[in-house]
Amino acid sequence: MMKILLVGLGYRGYTETYERALRTLGHRVTTYVGLRQYDFATRVRRFAQVKLPNALGANRDYFWSEQHRFRQWSRRSKTTFDLALFVNSDQLATDEILGELSARGIQSGLWLLDDHGMSHRSALDLRSFDFLASFNPAEADALTASLSRPCDYVPQGFASVPEVAGRWSERPLILGAPYPSRRLAADALTSASIPIDLVGRMWRQWVEPSSNARLFGDVSLAESVRMSSMGRICVNGHRNADTGVSPRVFEIAGAGGLIITDNPRTYAFFEPNREMLSWSDQDELLAHVRRARTEPGFARRVASAGHRRVMAEHTIERRFQALLAGWGFA
Repeated sequence: MMKILLVGLGYRGYTETYERALRTLGHRVTTYVGLRQYDFATRVRRFAQVKLPNALGANRDYFWSEQHRFRQWSRRSKTTFDLALFVNSDQLATDEILGELSARGIQSGLWLLDDHGMSHRSALDLRSFDFLASFNPAEADALTASLSRPCDYVPQGFASVPEVAGRWSERPLILGAPYPSRRLAADALTSASIPIDLVGRMWRQWVEPSSNARLFGDVSLAESVRMSSMGRICVNGHRNADTGVSPRVFEIAGAGGLIITDNPRTYAFFEPNREMLSWSDQDELLAHVRRARTEPGFARRVASAGHRRVMAEHTIERRFQALLAGWGFA
């Protein structure tokens, strides 16, 4: 059993699922959540620490505000931890903060769940972390080479949530930001007069609501899992085909939904055509969706096989076991 400081982000409830997983594994966990987007205290702090000083000539951003808050919290904390585990939350870290943790005898580790080039890092030297891991095998290799130190490969997993059962729907679901691949999928389906549901707050910039396209804003992790359940047809697109596999692939299958994804790296986790379906162009996507709609028994069989695979091999608990073992904390 370890004493872990879990540092996460206030995004869709993921950090809470990470805490539950680590506790399930028997660890004592203290959780710090940063980058809460909409709560009143965060908005007030950003106004006082960022917007107002900037109006007076300072040059701050909201990452500075979040780093300052975490640094103050860390300095007030008297607890000694075996590990400060930053799960995709390097935006909260600075070389100074990591140095202070090290001086207290607390080792630090970062598990990247987004591509390294996509997030803001304020000149943070990733070598300031004692341990590194990435969900993208190509990125793990690249960071190992560029930093001259190990960066482990640990993929995403299904962060289970309670009460996931929803109702069957024939409307394919596209969940997440409107990446080009997802917009391509939405265009193909609506052009073929297949009604779809689009979930994510930026879809209204690209799609007009209609009988063929229902638009939803951001939803919680629990709600997105509920919407994906009951063998539902879930069309998944990635930012690019060379990235690591997104958590939604595992969430779809974990909820019992049908995975139809554009990322060939998914083949490492699921057997194509038995546990998931894949698409590389609009014609292939439409063929899969039409078959799933006209043969719901086929869709449910594939979804059920994918669900069994996730629960046996791809849960977030298993990922944390692999992560900590790779860092020598087994």
